[in-house]
Amino acid sequence: GEIGVVTPYRAQAALIKEVLTEALSNEELPTIGTVHLLQGEERQYVILSLVRSFAEADTEVFDPVPQDARRRKVYSLGFLNDRRLANVALTRAQLGLVVVANTQVLS
Repeated sequence: GEIGVVTPYRAQAALIKEVLTEALSNEELPTIGTVHLLQGEERQYVILSLVRSFAEADTEVFDPVPQDARRRKVYSLGFLNDRRLANVALTRAQLGLVVVANTQVLS
C-alpha cells in the first residue's frame, strides 16, 4: 500500500490494526505493524506512532510521566536509543511523515 502505520511497540501495532480493520475496508487498510516492517521498504506516507504512557502517570495534572520518574530522569523511549530503528522509522516516507507523540514524554 501507499500508507504505512508503524510503531515501535507490538501491542500498539496490534491495537491499531484491530481498530482500523473494524473501521476500514480491506482496500482502504494501510500497512500496519512495527517499525521493523518497513526495513528495506518505503511508503508514500508513513504515520509513526510514538505514543507511550506510564502506569503511574500523574493524571491530576495530566503529566504522562510520573513525577518520581521525572525527578530521577529514569524514563525514556528506548526505541529512540536505537539509531538504526529510529532511522528506519523517520526515513521511509517518500512524500509525507506524520509523527504522533506526546511532546512531554519526548522531551
